[in-house]
Amino acid sequence: MAYYCRISDKDEKSICLLKKIAEMDIEDFPSHILQQIKNAWENCHQDISTVHHYG
Repeated sequence: MAYYCRISDKDEKSICLLKKIAEMDIEDFPSHILQQIKNAWENCHQDISTVHHYG
C-alpha cells in the first residue's frame, strides 16, 4: 500500500529555491549543469503535482 506524506515547509522552501535557480540564466555554469538543475525542478514539480492530486 503506497502513501504520500505532506510536504514540509522546509521542503517547499527548497523547491522554491530550486525553481529560482532553474529559471536563472547563469553564464558561469556549464550548460549541462543548468540542464540538470532544470530537470530536477521539473521532476520535483511533477512529484508535487502527483502528491497534491492524490493526497
